Amino acid sequence: MNDLDSSSLHGTPMLAVAHQLAEDGWPLGVDAEAPAVHTRFEGNSGPHRAVLTFDSEVERVLLYGVVFDTSETASRARLQELVTRINYGLAVGVFEMDLDDGEVRYRLSIPAEHALPDIVVPALIDSCAAVDTYAPTFAAVAQGQTATAALADLRESLS
Repeated sequence: MNDLDSSSLHGTPMLAVAHQLAEDGWPLGVDAEAPAVHTRFEGNSGPHRAVLTFDSEVERVLLYGVVFDTSETASRARLQELVTRINYGLAVGVFEMDLDDGEVRYRLSIPAEHALPDIVVPALIDSCAAVDTYAPTFAAVAQGQTATAALADLRESLS
């Protein structure tokens, strides 16, 4: 039995996912108490982190790509607007913001019965891509640019 098998992931869909992530070379940290895996990734916009966790109350695996751990109070209204404008056009997943500390993250949810590694790992990669794509836009808004101007810059950079 290895460390993953005897961890907080035991008995959850997260165990098979963590084994696949480890096999694929993702850096992993396992929460000692909750069935959660922490990882990091390097994108075009810099380093980011992601968290995958199993919520037994709703029987879902939740994937979070973290854009910011915190943001300045003065920028939160602009960031809220940006979250809303981005989410309106997203087909899968959502950005969300904690209004108390300003954390901004991307969330994707998968029903536990479908949380197989061949579904969760590509979903994680998509989540990482969303964070990497939008992180510079969030940074621009946090630094004072309007949400509409930052999104126009993003559209121009992607074309």
